[in-house]
Amino acid sequence: MTPAPILDLPVERFPTACREREYGDGKRCWRGLWRRWQHLPAEPLHIVGTLASGYIAPLDGALHLDGLLSAACLSLWASVVDDGIERYVIPLPLALAWASPAGDPLWLASDLRPIGAASRGSAYLHSRYPSERADLAVRQTAPTKAGRYKDVRMPLAVTVTAAVEGWCIGDRNAVTMLLDRVWHVGRKGAHGRGRVLSWQIEPAPEIDADYILDHRNVPVAYLAAKGLAVAPERLSPRLGWTPPYWHPASMAAVRTALRQG
Repeated sequence: MTPAPILDLPVERFPTACREREYGDGKRCWRGLWRRWQHLPAEPLHIVGTLASGYIAPLDGALHLDGLLSAACLSLWASVVDDGIERYVIPLPLALAWASPAGDPLWLASDLRPIGAASRGSAYLHSRYPSERADLAVRQTAPTKAGRYKDVRMPLAVTVTAAVEGWCIGDRNAVTMLLDRVWHVGRKGAHGRGRVLSWQIEPAPEIDADYILDHRNVPVAYLAAKGLAVAPERLSPRLGWTPPYWHPASMAAVRTALRQG
């Protein structure tokens, strides 16, 4: 059975966009967007992203589908007013499994993972002082052994795969609209990493909420409320479980996603 969306997301933590001041509480503000999305028919979806280049995973090593959708949703508004909110809640066209007492959403969206065999290696980013053009600068020489002008060679782990896949429960049209705004996955997209050629979104009636939750980080607080135990090998004392995954307030004790064998 497809779970119904939770209707009481903390709207006071939605971002405040410049357009929202013009349109008030209408269709083009975050509250209006959430009112439309929360009543859309949600269905299980299989999502496949075809890649043109290897991707560099975030610090926790996973590509989070709800994180990608949140970034795409936030990009719909060209500018966001700094209204003192430390951490935004971004409404998404997905079903919700749970919301924490603070209102943080546990979306029914899995991590993205490589399809089939994937190769892993290293790539290097370099930063060097342009000594060949130093005669054009005020500073003719610079210390390149230490400090701000130090030469840098940064190793990064790259995963090379033809495509990645994930699952979610949500509205197909709205999810497609957001993914059409996602042109790369992982870090260093400006350097050509994780470039997305296309997205395919198809119904997946064989997938249920339990399968999706097994393939994403789930807070222990949710599992405790459901009376579910956590295998010790899948328990992590502190990892992100809701967008933005990098923010300290998004981290807690979690059951980690089931990885490919």
